[in-house]
Amino acid sequence: TWACPTVPALVDDFYGEILRHDETRNVLSNEAQVMRLKKTLGAWIGELFAGVYDERFVFRRWLVGYRHVEIGLGHVWVNAAMKKNLKEHADKLRMSLIGMTGPNLIMLDDKLQVKSLYDIKKKFTVVYFFDPDCGACKTETPKLVDFYQQNKTKLSVEVYAVSSDTSMQKMKDYVREMKIPFITVNGPRTLVGNYQKLYDAFSTPTLYVLDERKKIIAKKLPAEKLADFLSNYERFQKRKEENAKSGSPGK
Repeated sequence: TWACPTVPALVDDFYGEILRHDETRNVLSNEAQVMRLKKTLGAWIGELFAGVYDERFVFRRWLVGYRHVEIGLGHVWVNAAMKKNLKEHADKLRMSLIGMTGPNLIMLDDKLQVKSLYDIKKKFTVVYFFDPDCGACKTETPKLVDFYQQNKTKLSVEVYAVSSDTSMQKMKDYVREMKIPFITVNGPRTLVGNYQKLYDAFSTPTLYVLDERKKIIAKKLPAEKLADFLSNYERFQKRKEENAKSGSPGK
């Protein structure tokens, strides 16, 4: 199931925009009704970005629209508010789309040394956002450590791990506990602005893969899929180069 911590804020903003107008306040005067609608809209937005577009998806689009009509909420208000809020959400995603150049990150490690993402000179760079207190991260991090130890030389890969917690001590303890051998920095101690906005990293764990030019080639990929993905990517790139030399179209 697709989940993003920005969705509740998106929903609140949507109804905040809706309820600025007298006409819509008269329709949505019941707080419990608004809470039910917020819950439904949150699920609606989640499904919109989940990538599963089947009959159930179509039915849910229709159902939300029907509910708004049923309670007398004019489509002009819904369309205006939805357009505003989805645009803001799209703006957050725009900087970290696959094919874009990943923004540079410059942060402090546990020795207070400056570490720049762009200083990494490997064929691939994994950018990993984690929270030391995150249960899912404690499951994902050992898989990433295992991947790194087995493939750092074979695939020419480095990991740039970003801790979301302000506590440097928590980060140090986490590195020691998880036996992390790769670059680990403290996200809040940044020299380049809010990393969450730069990489749409509002939830953890979040993982990106960059190529040697720091172009994003994968995002939100599980650590256990990294080896297969990079091996397949290398084969694809090699075949593409061979086809370009021979003048044959790639398949």
